[in-house]
Amino acid sequence: MKYHVLAAVCLMAVLTAPSFAQTYTIEWVDPSPMYSSENVGIAKRTGYMRNMTSSTKNILFRYDLSQMNPAHSPSFCFGDNCFYLFPGEDNPWERPEQVLAGNGTFTLYADLGPNKVQGQSSVSYKLFDKTDTTLDVSFTCTYIFGPTSVLPEASELGFSVGPNPSTDIVTISGGSVNIIGLNLYSSQGTLMRTYGVVDGSSHTISVADLSSGLYHLILTLADGNVVRTGITVYR
Repeated sequence: MKYHVLAAVCLMAVLTAPSFAQTYTIEWVDPSPMYSSENVGIAKRTGYMRNMTSSTKNILFRYDLSQMNPAHSPSFCFGDNCFYLFPGEDNPWERPEQVLAGNGTFTLYADLGPNKVQGQSSVSYKLFDKTDTTLDVSFTCTYIFGPTSVLPEASELGFSVGPNPSTDIVTISGGSVNIIGLNLYSSQGTLMRTYGVVDGSSHTISVADLSSGLYHLILTLADGNVVRTGITVYR
């Protein structure tokens, strides 16, 4: 297994938390998908992993790059251990583990370099205890580089969005695949709102406190696809 150790930095912050069997939680600062210009050096998704038990865990990780744009460059830091990730067979046992003390935390960084190439990449991870591999937690980080026009339209997968223009609420319905994530961006690509953990084929969101203008609603689907639709807010 080919890997390079990088320098690590520490940052702690809290937002939302998926969990597995009350053994771990992972709390994210940044949403997924992350939307950014292809001209940025690195898109960094930051969070931290918390041990919900009093026992020390020795954490390793696996990764899956099958949904990554081959022009993009992923890396991953967990605690003090940071690695470039390469396509091909992944052997987590060749990497040093990160010690997660009882009731302790360590920082996660799931990074991706677009290398000035527009497109979408998703990287999936599984973190697990070295001595008990059944104690694991999985997540996927999706990155979108460039204008939202690089994404397929939600209507292509059968979703309808309305009313559009809207003054207060917007309903997303239809489609054959459940929506598991909703993020709203300004026309300049600034994240305006993330609607947290969702699951279902129909959702109603509020736009009542947004200024007039064009926004981009990014939908993450349960099958891994990410689609977009434009929303006009009218006052």
